[in-house]
Amino acid sequence: RLVNLMNGGGKVVVGGETDSEERFISPTIITDVKPTDPVMQEEIFGPILPIVNVANAYDAINFINS
Repeated sequence: RLVNLMNGGGKVVVGGETDSEERFISPTIITDVKPTDPVMQEEIFGPILPIVNVANAYDAINFINS
């Protein structure tokens, strides 16, 4: 499930290695994530950090509050 979330949008820039047999996911950073991407719509149970680009602090606050 987490692999599908990671592949659902954005670009993996750090980590992303998985081992389903060992049930392991390395700490992962995903950039260029959109609010509609699966990684932003579903709860994440793993070491995955999606990064959303915003224009300024005001937009960041509005995004967080939405």
